[in-house]
Amino acid sequence: SYAVFAPTNDAFAKVDTKTYSCFGEDACRDELAAVLRNHFVPGYYDLSRSSSLFGMDGRQLSIGHPARGHNSVEGNLVISESQLMGSKLY
Repeated sequence: SYAVFAPTNDAFAKVDTKTYSCFGEDACRDELAAVLRNHFVPGYYDLSRSSSLFGMDGRQLSIGHPARGHNSVEGNLVISESQLMGSKLY
């Protein structure tokens, strides 16, 4: 099981192409894979009961609760969640 934090299309549209000049190209595949590993957390989590999690790369992710019934990860509001083959997709 995993908890997967998928960025929205708007988040991808905000990627600074000056900083990541080869974003989306094969030349940046390893770098992009490292960024995506930050979005996968081993295990099945209920964010409302968590204050932090550790991504697959060992990086700690902070979980916030900005309003009742709402959660955030690294300051980004979680806009939806669903079950996905024994895992949780946020």
